[in-house]
Amino acid sequence: MGNLLEQVIYNSEAMQQVRSKLGPYIESATPILFWGETGSGMGFYARAIHEASERAGKFIQIPGFSLDKETVKQQFLGLEEKSGWLEEADGGTIFLKRVSETPLAVQQTLLHLIGSQSVDGRLQFSRKGATETLEVNVRFIYSMAHNFNIALQDDL
Repeated sequence: MGNLLEQVIYNSEAMQQVRSKLGPYIESATPILFWGETGSGMGFYARAIHEASERAGKFIQIPGFSLDKETVKQQFLGLEEKSGWLEEADGGTIFLKRVSETPLAVQQTLLHLIGSQSVDGRLQFSRKGATETLEVNVRFIYSMAHNFNIALQDDL
């Protein structure tokens, strides 16, 4: 049976446009942001993009509301003797669901991660408490349920 994107029947013109616009992003390491109403399929499309790509690594889905500023760095970077989500998803995708529901301090940490990432998806970092530099290749996909234009105006 093909990948998830090939299994969906797109009847409406709007959904056919969505599907056609996903093509260039499937193999790209560019971060992707979905926004729309809860239940509109953003998680499905995040997984479908990961599965349609040639990324052999894991797909990790993280609910934004579960992240807090005290532990977010150790969850992503890991600790001196324990790997974090970045290493776990090496070669794969991290999907941050409803990132707009995370505290501002967490959003700043996520922004720093994206800013440190090269255009081909490589990201160098050190585990918390360690000095060794590690390198992973991870694609980030984000979703938010708020209206994107309002979020920009409100600094959400």
